[in-house]
Amino acid sequence: MQITRLRLLGFKSFVEPSELLIESGLTGVVGPNGCGKSNLLEALRWVMGETSYKSMRGGAMDDVIFAGTDKRPSRNMAEVSLTVDNGTRSAPSEFNDTDTLEISRRIQREAGSNYKINSKDVRAKDVQILFADAATGARSQALVRQGQIGEIISAKPQDRRRILEDAAGIAGLHSRRHDAELRLKAAESNLERLSDVMGQLGTQLQSLRRQAKQAQKYKQIAGELRKYEGILAYQHWHAATQSVEAEEEALLNATRSVGQYTQAEAAAMRVQSEIAESLQPLRDEEATRAAVLHRLEVERQTLQREEQRVQERQSELENRLSQLQEDIERETAAIGEAKELLQKLAEEEDELRAVSEEDAASREILQEAVAEAGASLETAEAAFQTATAEGAEAKAQRAQAESRINECAQRLSRLTAQAAQFQQQLAALGEAPEAATDIEVLREQAEQIAAEMEDVEARTAEAETTLPEARNREKLARDTAGQARLKARQLETEVATLVKLLKPDDSAKWRPVVDEIRVTPGYEIALGAALTDDLDAGLDPAAPVRWGYVSGDGDPALPSGAQPLGQLVEAPQELARRLAQIGVVSREQGASLQPMLKPGQRLVSKEGDVWRWDGFVSAADAPTAAAKRLEERNRLGQLEEQVAVFIAAAEEAEAEREAASEAVNRIQQDEKTLRDRWRQLNGRLSTIKDRLGAAERAIQQHSSKRASVMEAAERIAAEREEAAASQAEAENMLAAQAPLADLEARLRACQAEAVAKRNAYAEAKSRADSVEREIRTRQTRLEAIVTERKRWLSRDESAGQHIATLHERLEAVREELAELKELPARIEERRQKKHLAIHAEGGPRAGAGALLAPVARETQEQRHGPLHEVAVVVLARVPADEDLGL
Repeated sequence: MQITRLRLLGFKSFVEPSELLIESGLTGVVGPNGCGKSNLLEALRWVMGETSYKSMRGGAMDDVIFAGTDKRPSRNMAEVSLTVDNGTRSAPSEFNDTDTLEISRRIQREAGSNYKINSKDVRAKDVQILFADAATGARSQALVRQGQIGEIISAKPQDRRRILEDAAGIAGLHSRRHDAELRLKAAESNLERLSDVMGQLGTQLQSLRRQAKQAQKYKQIAGELRKYEGILAYQHWHAATQSVEAEEEALLNATRSVGQYTQAEAAAMRVQSEIAESLQPLRDEEATRAAVLHRLEVERQTLQREEQRVQERQSELENRLSQLQEDIERETAAIGEAKELLQKLAEEEDELRAVSEEDAASREILQEAVAEAGASLETAEAAFQTATAEGAEAKAQRAQAESRINECAQRLSRLTAQAAQFQQQLAALGEAPEAATDIEVLREQAEQIAAEMEDVEARTAEAETTLPEARNREKLARDTAGQARLKARQLETEVATLVKLLKPDDSAKWRPVVDEIRVTPGYEIALGAALTDDLDAGLDPAAPVRWGYVSGDGDPALPSGAQPLGQLVEAPQELARRLAQIGVVSREQGASLQPMLKPGQRLVSKEGDVWRWDGFVSAADAPTAAAKRLEERNRLGQLEEQVAVFIAAAEEAEAEREAASEAVNRIQQDEKTLRDRWRQLNGRLSTIKDRLGAAERAIQQHSSKRASVMEAAERIAAEREEAAASQAEAENMLAAQAPLADLEARLRACQAEAVAKRNAYAEAKSRADSVEREIRTRQTRLEAIVTERKRWLSRDESAGQHIATLHERLEAVREELAELKELPARIEERRQKKHLAIHAEGGPRAGAGALLAPVARETQEQRHGPLHEVAVVVLARVPADEDLGL
């Protein structure tokens, strides 16, 4: 087997589909470190069945999947395919039916890998044995990895034996032998296990026999136990019955006691309700006083929290006042520092501008010196390159001429020897042999057989074209007949079911009239709703409930628009008068036509709505049993017709199938006969062609060999003349060459001058670059000074604005502190006024009583309204030991 192609997709660094063609001969991959050369070898080993992720230079087998980069996402799948040429048919028998084998291995992230050979799923062992038979594989020494040569040199005898087995091509046999040994060991283990199981089964059999005897004895004892348990249960039942009677008597006595206690409870509840009515005013007064007390307590706590907040705010403002003063001092110092830095920047800028005025003159002088040195260097370099090119050309021409002279001499000697050999071959061939006398006869026979074969092939192709059509017709007819028979059997089953359902009840004494009625399909529900239970009556005069014939002459006609139900129903004449007085209408017409009905008439819709002459209306409901029976009877008639149709269609399709089957058999027989005839003709034609080809090859070989020898002799003569002319031309060219010593002396002089000019140019360029860097440095510093000056000026201005803002904040803080210091005096004054107002109305006790009335209006006052203030003042001024009557 020969490997011809390697294809990779998503394997390590090969994210895109990559294909490596391995042609005959030597195929190599050349590239720098890290380009993926080792990945190709690992791909070969991986697809050959490698199972160790360490051999793949990874921490897990999923590491062979492309892991992604900064610019490309990772892949979830990797696949490697290997194409092998199996022209020698040396693969295992199950894969040896094609000239080419494609072995592929695909791995899904966190899902494992699977193998395929020619798109067919196989095991990893199958792939490993395939390559082992070819003296290679994932662990084969034919795949040399880094460091493997040293391992082979220092290998142990067992490893060397494996190398020899791979070279001899018996590794696959070794693997198969190992598998066979494993299976034999497994079979031996199974036999030992079977012996153990048989012994266990014998023990179990004896145990089961003992258990069977015990079970039989258990059945006897269980029967006796059931008998005695029945007696015991009867005794328990008798005792329980007596207990129930006693408990029922006790229950009756307890019920009487419960009635007496219930009357006593009702009297007690009446007394309780009277007492509860007298307690309600007292509870209301208590709730009012508790609410006032709670409000006063809340207001006291509010004042305490407010006082604490004022103290915290005063402390916060004092801290903020000191912080603002420190900020003003810091900003004033920053303004002074900014002014000093601005003065230093102005002095530095003046110095740099004074130096920059001299930069233009020095720059111009140095640039002129660099330009002159560059021009001199270009001239010297051009002269040196010219001398180098002339010297190299002269040496190349001399070497070429000498080499050409030697080649022409060798070629002349070789061509002379070849010309002598061709002359000897022409003499040995002599004249052309006599042609075979039967070539024309063989050609005529071959043409006749070929014409007959063409006729047979045309007839065979016609039979091959006709056979699928005939088979399709046969299959279509078979399917049609099968479907028709299946449908007929289904319908016959349904007919049989309906017949059983509709079969008259032989046990009934009188047959109902519904069995004698045939109704138009779709009107079964209407008939069932119109006649309801009357359909169950019979026609027998002896029946207690029956239909009798009464003439309907003189009955009133139905309203216009109503169709008599008798026109849609086939029924005995006993029902004619009743059906003539029932009209079929739509749902929309029923309500409008109902007032026009005469006594005894009624209207019905297809859906089952009923309108009667006396005003009775019945909306559509589920169909009655009689309606369903009529519907099933109509369905039975339709099914019987359909069964006959499908049976006829099945018989017709079966006849077509038989005809198509005969046609297929006939065409197959004709095709077989034509193929046998074609094989006979082909055998004869092959024999004739072999004989004809042998004769023609003999003549053709002699003619072609003589012609090729003569052509080669003529070509050798022309090549000898050409080689002699080329040798003379090379000798003349060598004689015309100039001496090499002058060219070498000129080259050395030009080289020395170019080196001196290059050094001078480098020195001038270095001085000019140094001055240019100093100029750029000064320009950069000047720009930085301008930027820094703007920043410090902006900082000076913002510091002034910040100081003004801080002064404003300082004044606001001082004003707020003054207000907070005056706040306790104002609160105390407010408290005094309210306290005097309360005492003026009757003292602290009267003030507390006055607070009880506003409590009722609590939902109408705002929380911080007048009531809130009075409560706060009273709470603050009433002594703790004075009774407020709460």
